Amino acid sequence: MRLTALAQTANLPAVLSRARFDACGFSRRGSALATSRTMKTIIISLVALLVGVGIGWYVGCTASNAETEKEVGSVSEAQESAAAMAAALAADTVRFIDSGDTRKALQCLSTPIAHYWTEYAIYAGTNSERLKVRSYIEQWASTNQIVAARISNDMVYVNYIDAKMK
Repeated sequence: MRLTALAQTANLPAVLSRARFDACGFSRRGSALATSRTMKTIIISLVALLVGVGIGWYVGCTASNAETEKEVGSVSEAQESAAAMAAALAADTVRFIDSGDTRKALQCLSTPIAHYWTEYAIYAGTNSERLKVRSYIEQWASTNQIVAARISNDMVYVNYIDAKMK
């Protein structure tokens, strides 16, 4: 019955292509369903991809913010620790000055000077601020034996640590 309908149509190439299409087990309604299923699959995949990207972005941003807050907290703790150390040093120095023991006061004050010298001044390079402070420390150390001795002791320690690390 189908073949007679095909033979009666005037458009033979179109009929043959439809016949091949029908012979493969597809029909027009079936191809529409297949296209509909394919489109649904593609849309669902795209939605799932967008949801995944959104969740990843949110988790990445919140983790990044938590790390930033942690680093800021550790920097502020380090600053507070340095301020507490400087306050304790200043209090000791004032106590020694009040008691009239200027030698001990100079020893207290020479500690941060020597630390600065070993950490920054000897590696001044072209940094103008470091060069200025280095020059000031050199002038002061040349006239004060307590400061010069403290810098010398710190340099011995730094050289010892450097030798151990090599």
